[in-house]
Amino acid sequence: MSREKMVTCPVCGEKFELESYADIGEIITCTNCFEELRIVRLNPIELEEVTDYYDDNDDSEDYLEDEEKEEW
Repeated sequence: MSREKMVTCPVCGEKFELESYADIGEIITCTNCFEELRIVRLNPIELEEVTDYYDDNDDSEDYLEDEEKEEW
């Protein structure tokens, strides 16, 4: 018996398998278009495109406000 569920990417419409241990708030990647998606509901499963993801390893200062950049 499979422990995975089929979901549809809200960006490209492709169906792919979601692991059963996935949880709300988790960020996954579409296997077709490689967009990052956030799980917003489990029953029924709902995904949304991640547009506010912040990478802790990003060294750029793009996320800083103008006032904060002046302090640097």
